[in-house]
Amino acid sequence: MAAAVLGKLYPVIVAPICFLYLISAAPRYAVASSFLAAFFGTVFLGYLPFFGVGFEQLTAGLRIYATGWERNAGGFALLNAMVPWPRTLVAAIVITVTAFASLAAFRVRGDFERLVAALQWTLLAWFLFLPAAYPWYAIGLIVVSVLRPRLWAVVLSGAFGLYYVHFWIDYHEFPASWHAGTVLIEHGAVWTTLAFGIMLPGVRAIIKLKTDGQPRTANPA
Repeated sequence: MAAAVLGKLYPVIVAPICFLYLISAAPRYAVASSFLAAFFGTVFLGYLPFFGVGFEQLTAGLRIYATGWERNAGGFALLNAMVPWPRTLVAAIVITVTAFASLAAFRVRGDFERLVAALQWTLLAWFLFLPAAYPWYAIGLIVVSVLRPRLWAVVLSGAFGLYYVHFWIDYHEFPASWHAGTVLIEHGAVWTTLAFGIMLPGVRAIIKLKTDGQPRTANPA
């Protein structure tokens, strides 16, 4: 995980989930403490050669990305149209989901499938509301979803390949509506299948209740 953070900073959001899961699975804290020490130690050593440039220079790219970049945005684009502080709201959404997922990971007591679910929801919430939703940012989410397959993950893995259609649109100088339509298909497909997956168990439960509540007819034979 530390190596992933050194490559792209965003995997740090799942570190609290893994840490609390290890605490719940091994109550003596030795495993969780070792994980924490190895994680921070590796990240520190990875950044150590660059400390000489100063904190401002070291974090300049991250600050520019966090405050100015926007490309292929889905949920963020909607928030940007509705509220004056969309980036703050996105940060609050991701922090809230991460907090609930971390708590869930702590309470599962070594249930690996629940850990995977917590990782999925956190990475999914982060990705769907990214100001710059580049498809390679979903790689970690897709890898985790191999352990807990879901329809929305399959759709996401294919739909976000449409991101590269933007370059074709730019090349042919098509109007901006083509970009908007492509983003709508990408994000809309994922949001639709996600909603379907959330509602399906409830629909099945209602059908089952209605079926179980119907009087049984006697067998004429």
